[in-house]
Amino acid sequence: EHKEYMRLVLDGEQTQAEFLQRKIQLNLSCLPEKRAQRWQNRFEKAVSFTKMVRKTHGRHVGCVEEKIKLYSLYTHERLVSIVGKAGTGKTHIMLQTLFDRIIDSGDEILYCNVANTFNRDCVAQQFLSSLNMASVEEDVWSHITATLSEIGQVYIAFDNADCNIHTLLEIIPLILSQTTNVTIICSSRVPLNLPQEAILKLEAMQVVDAMMLFLQHACKIDPDFELLQGDHQRLVDIGNMLSSNPMALICVARKLERFSFQRIHHIVCKQKYPDKADALRKALSLTWVSLPTMAKTTMIQLCWLWRSFSMPLVIHSIDTSDFTEYTTSVEALKILVEEKWVEKTTFCSGKFYQVNSSIIDFVEQESKSYSNLSQTKRTFFTNLGEYFVQQIQ
Repeated sequence: EHKEYMRLVLDGEQTQAEFLQRKIQLNLSCLPEKRAQRWQNRFEKAVSFTKMVRKTHGRHVGCVEEKIKLYSLYTHERLVSIVGKAGTGKTHIMLQTLFDRIIDSGDEILYCNVANTFNRDCVAQQFLSSLNMASVEEDVWSHITATLSEIGQVYIAFDNADCNIHTLLEIIPLILSQTTNVTIICSSRVPLNLPQEAILKLEAMQVVDAMMLFLQHACKIDPDFELLQGDHQRLVDIGNMLSSNPMALICVARKLERFSFQRIHHIVCKQKYPDKADALRKALSLTWVSLPTMAKTTMIQLCWLWRSFSMPLVIHSIDTSDFTEYTTSVEALKILVEEKWVEKTTFCSGKFYQVNSSIIDFVEQESKSYSNLSQTKRTFFTNLGEYFVQQIQ
């Protein structure tokens, strides 16, 4: 029942999941108190992780051989790095394989998005939040590792590790040396180059898997979507043009909200791309050109906020001097969220927004051709400084 319930939650089958949940609660009431509480805790942490997997990525497609290798590495290694180019599905495969671990064994999984951290204290804050604990110890990491040692088997997932690699080079050896029950998994565009590190390198998807991934996300956009005569070859063309890059394929599939599949094929295959553009940059450039100017201007400024930010920060810091009279930064942010340039997230019971590091790299390149960049940056950081002064006062 535990496994089936988690898979229903992952697939978004709400009605069936609620029915099974009632059955589970009835069965739990028949167990001895301690055993029922242990199962209750197992369900709660599994549901929390499963909802995060579903919200961010959903079911993973393809990479069967890579998954099998990861399961073996999780068993025999203490530090595993999933390495690949931007958009190759590193985070996705990490979360999916850890999802399989949590429903099979009930092991503890701590997720840390390194892109939202600056130093050891930021990482420690995420750990404390995940463990539902507070610390007044001078050496907070000794407190954290001591707590981890008491839990049982623990998997720590460091997502986007390359965004703050210097901090992880301090923390990871510390955790591994002070615990015996912890396995660390990192997703990164580059290896960490630590002595204990086992590396799984992700390459491009197989053509068949790439087609399945596109169809999966196309049907989310349009439940009635189907391939017509000649469309199979068009889909292969799109996959080849985008080097079967998962994130690029998902990005292009979202355009079905506005264009026919045949039109998307024409745009992808006929578009003039920047020199040496990789697959993800090609896909992002197709979406970028259709954004309103105010959304582009806002996106450029959001990338200066170090990947994660709150709504008040957006309202007070974004330079809107180029906007029309009746548009605001809030409206621009809404467009960016709808177009998946910005993601909503929750941390420490607060609502935040974040930007994928690959998107930041793309926007920084595009901003170089922005005509009013220097003045916009000056106004933005002036507004940002005034905002923090107001907070202090």
